[in-house]
Amino acid sequence: MKKSELEDFVHWAHEAGKQGLVKCSSGNMSQRLGDGTMLISATGTWLSEITVDDISHISVDNEIAYNTIKPSAENRLHRQIFQKRPDINT
Repeated sequence: MKKSELEDFVHWAHEAGKQGLVKCSSGNMSQRLGDGTMLISATGTWLSEITVDDISHISVDNEIAYNTIKPSAENRLHRQIFQKRPDINT
């Protein structure tokens, strides 16, 4: 995973918050990476305040975690969407 991928994730999460697309901690975001993994906001994270330390890095195919950040409870939904729709990245 590249530092720029984390920075882009933070940027777009903040934009979602600025645009009013999510309120408080009631939203989450994910992004497919090209290596069969994905980034997803941590459980309880406010997207408008997210930092790179609030991003979980997990496998798309199973529940393997590549860092210690607990992913959003909806991570299975995000993973299943990525599994069934290879054309979707975020």
